[in-house]
Amino acid sequence: MVSSPSTPFHLQTLTVAGFFVSASGAPCTLAQNSSLHEAMAVNTSAACASAINATTATPFYTTLYRDNYYGVCQPSCAADLANYTSSVPDCDEYMNVRATASVLNNYCTNMSSPTMNGGVCTEADTLLVGLATSAPVWANCSNIIPAATLSMLSPTTPAQYQTYCGTPTCVANTQAVAHRLPNCTFDPKYPTANVRASHEQRFSCSPAPIGAPCTLADANAMNVLGNTPLWVNCSSAIGLPSSTTINSFVAYVMAKLSTNTPQTRAFCRSPCVGIALALGSMAPVCSLTTMPYAVLVANEKLITLDIAIQSLERTLGAVASAAAMRNMLCPATPAPTTPRVNPTPTSTPTPTPTPLPTKSMAPTKRMVAIGTVLLVSLVAMLAD
Repeated sequence: MVSSPSTPFHLQTLTVAGFFVSASGAPCTLAQNSSLHEAMAVNTSAACASAINATTATPFYTTLYRDNYYGVCQPSCAADLANYTSSVPDCDEYMNVRATASVLNNYCTNMSSPTMNGGVCTEADTLLVGLATSAPVWANCSNIIPAATLSMLSPTTPAQYQTYCGTPTCVANTQAVAHRLPNCTFDPKYPTANVRASHEQRFSCSPAPIGAPCTLADANAMNVLGNTPLWVNCSSAIGLPSSTTINSFVAYVMAKLSTNTPQTRAFCRSPCVGIALALGSMAPVCSLTTMPYAVLVANEKLITLDIAIQSLERTLGAVASAAAMRNMLCPATPAPTTPRVNPTPTSTPTPTPTPLPTKSMAPTKRMVAIGTVLLVSLVAMLAD
């Protein structure tokens, strides 16, 4: 009796049903044992090796035991898989191996027709996405960035971003996967629930166009902006330490603008106002609400301010939006007006005319109250 090869870990739970598939019920013969071991020694074809970033000196059988099921289901590996499957004998000792091959072939069949119209993901789509993210990283990428699978390759810090986007083989690896992902969504209410948008958010080194879901490049740009040191001519003018970042500056401004304090008045007389207004143009132009959760939390106040600025710019234009934002940050206090008094007329035989009552141009108490409520509400929204 020859012991059967072990089953790949990811397929172990799926091959239980394989014990119930039909088999000859007879022990394997010497010829059947030889048939399987010969199949296991067959090297990967050139077409398949190129697709899965292997070599033609690698036996195709071993690729199945490297958790590269996503790779071997590509069309260029179809012949390799078919040849291996047909060589698995139908006898007792290899029943489990035969079931494993059957499950893998079903994988490949399901993945051959992914959803591509943006609709809701099917079970097969979900399987395809899971296998894609667990696919091994190309060797010429992992020798630069230590990562076993594609999901581990996604950078999370500016330094990792620079390394990843500066390594063409790693970018090519993730792009090769992107072209084969389904175009479907796990939840139509959320833009980044789209599989391809989610992939771009994790791996794209190119900024998204205006209003589109944010990419990895956008997330990195937002993190860099939030951690940029505040300009000295601003920090010194309002008494903040030189180590203050843009994120800390925006949080400080939002907290102070809710009250009429010396700090608020100092801010409104300083270059800081111009810096605050410019932050909208420094931020990515993608839909900022689609930033990854960690980025949204780390840059909450800055993103809130940028959304307000960009929304006004797209609605009113650059000039009018700048004026509106300036008035929001530093609302002008109307100067009190003195009622106009008519000059005393010179003595004439005619009677002196009675001075007409003058109407004050100052805002009424009701107008001031309404304006104050609106301003406080807007500032509070940004401060939350």
